[in-house]
Amino acid sequence: MSSETNVQGNQNVVIQQVTGSTITVNVNGDQKEIGRGIGELRELMSSMNRTMLSYAEKSYHIEDIDDENFSTVTSKRVFNGTLVKKLVESQKDKESVKRFLESLPIELADTWVEQRSHLTEAQQVLENNYVWVISESLRRLFAIANEKSVLEEKMERYVRQCFETYKIVLQLSNCLLISALWDAKKGNSELNTRMQAVEKFFGDKLLTESDLRYNLKELCKFFREKNLPFPVDKWPAELNDALQNPESSLNRAAQKLEELGNRSVDYRYRLGQCHTAEISLATVIEHLPFLGLYKLVTIRRVEYESFRNTRPRYIKDYTILEKKESSETQRLLKYDSQPVESYALLFHRDGKHVNLFPFVLDYHTLTNADEFQIYLYSRKKEKRGLSYFSIQSEKECDIFYSGINDDSSPSKPLLVRDEAEKQKKEEQIKCDLVLLQFQEAMNTLLDSSFCFEKPVPVADNSSDGI
Repeated sequence: MSSETNVQGNQNVVIQQVTGSTITVNVNGDQKEIGRGIGELRELMSSMNRTMLSYAEKSYHIEDIDDENFSTVTSKRVFNGTLVKKLVESQKDKESVKRFLESLPIELADTWVEQRSHLTEAQQVLENNYVWVISESLRRLFAIANEKSVLEEKMERYVRQCFETYKIVLQLSNCLLISALWDAKKGNSELNTRMQAVEKFFGDKLLTESDLRYNLKELCKFFREKNLPFPVDKWPAELNDALQNPESSLNRAAQKLEELGNRSVDYRYRLGQCHTAEISLATVIEHLPFLGLYKLVTIRRVEYESFRNTRPRYIKDYTILEKKESSETQRLLKYDSQPVESYALLFHRDGKHVNLFPFVLDYHTLTNADEFQIYLYSRKKEKRGLSYFSIQSEKECDIFYSGINDDSSPSKPLLVRDEAEKQKKEEQIKCDLVLLQFQEAMNTLLDSSFCFEKPVPVADNSSDGI
């Protein structure tokens, strides 16, 4: 099979034809045939003192092309195709992916990503398969590529969104392991969990992506060395090995994303860098297959009921976080005698779960906020509160300790004058609950005695002139 590009005008270096083993390059009308490899292409362009080339209406800087993205460069794909294909292949054992692949025409088995209808269908399958916070970030990435906007603007936003998705993957994975470690320490007080990764997690400094990756590596190492159960079924041993090996494909991909994502805001990304970001993100997600096996489930409400001469029972109101149109069973009610944590956000699969609260919050449910918001923990803000990353607004949001309940007791409840004041105080109480749970987790894992402090009232130094 071959692909061709027509040469128009006095262009610089054009890849005119690509076959299974050769590339035909046109330099201002002079055709040269070389082997299909990045090495020969680099040598040719260096000998001609050229840095730019084009193929299929795409333009590239030669230094942005490497062995990993070369197949994308020499294809008709621009955005999403490589990412979608790699993620579909990594999930080929899932029923929804099997059905999609079986529906493809045989003649498109290798090129279906170049057909918009098939690419769109595959994107929808992936959005339904990944845990919600990752699914939402992928949806935004797909949407950027589908926009009818200036290519340069799309490239900028596309790389940034790849990087943002990578960061969310790391944040969620860190929260998952810290939550599981907290449970393990509560079950074994002799377990020494004071380590740099835990101290960094609970620190005041906003962690970089490199810091988050380091934490993930050290936490995985600790779980393995202490023979602790990993928080998800079939935690891949390959992930542990890849994190410990600096030259693994996972770490190389992560380093490329970090290098691209940490460029200054004035930097202008090029198309080859978009391909690199896309391929690197796919490689990272492939190494964490559990992100495509679990769901996030919110405990919206728990009602306790007790009648004379009967055992207490609980009414539990659950919400499964996923695409609104993907399921008719997003809202569930369960009625049983087993207690459950209020406002929990569960990383859930087949009846097993890890409670991510207070590190991941369904803020909408917690505070009855007007807009749906999922928060991922970012850092502690000294003794005042916590900073979270909002998946919806893509901004940092702070929760500060009010200490509203510090002065109350069973004999001295809080006084409320009207419904508006009641709702405000309930929100303060619930936000304080988040901070107190964080405080408990931190003190348990670090054997510390940290306490949040309520703000000191500002003295009124005004004078009435008397």
